[in-house]
Formats: sequence, structure tokens, C-alpha cells
Amino acid sequence: EKPTGTFTFKPPAGKKYSLTELVDLINETLSPKFALVRGEKSFTVIPADESADDSLFPRVEVRDLGSYGKTEIVSVILSLGPLNLDDTISQLKAMLSSFGRIHPLGKTAIIICDKTKNVKRIVDDVTNIPVDTAKRK
Repeated sequence: EKPTGTFTFKPPAGKKYSLTELVDLINETLSPKFALVRGEKSFTVIPADESADDSLFPRVEVRDLGSYGKTEIVSVILSLGPLNLDDTISQLKAMLSSFGRIHPLGKTAIIICDKTKNVKRIVDDVTNIPVDTAKRK
């Protein structure tokens, strides 16, 4: 399935938008069925109900998430520290959008692919868990 119709955007007079803001505007229009993924030199439209190749999503550092729009799909590696891998993955899956997924990376880290706003929320939740309640099995 491909998006149908047209998209016309007329910004207010004198208002300028960054590329990140434009991608968010387009993604908000395409949502919830599709997402526009920004590549290095191209864009790809992916459907929410099909599994896209994770290599389409830019791998970014957690500290650089602010450089991406809230609806852009990105991939990050996150260390779980003392958290149990299997338990953490199953709990975090409930937080993902229809575009999101989590993969284990070794025994102490995960790869998260999702919209930037969800990735930020997951990173915040994982990094703010009190150490005394995060016992590894």
C-alpha cells in the first residue's frame, strides 16, 4: 500500500521551517499509516503495518536525539546497566509506536528503532530507574 492523494502546505507569510520541522509536518500528515524516513541523501516512505529494514533508520547517539524531529524514526544503542535484558525488552515493547522495535545487543544493551519522541522517553525511563530496584537475575 502506498499513500494516496496530495499534500499541500502553505506556511504563514514570513515563517521559515527547518528540514527537521518539515519532516515532522509531513509525518504528522502521513500518520498513523506511514512515516517518512530521512536518509543521508534520500527519503523513504514506509508503511506502519510492514517491517522495514532497520538499516533505513539512521543510527544516532543518544546525545544527538535533539537534532531529529519528534516523528523521525531513528535507531540508538542503549546500555541497560543492571537491568534484566528479557524483562526490560518485554516492558519497553509496550511503549513503542507501530513503527518501533527493540533488539537485544549482547547481554547488557539493546537497539531501539522508533520515532525520536518514543526513543527519548524510553532512554529517560531506563536511565532514571533507581539502581537498588534494578537487580539483574
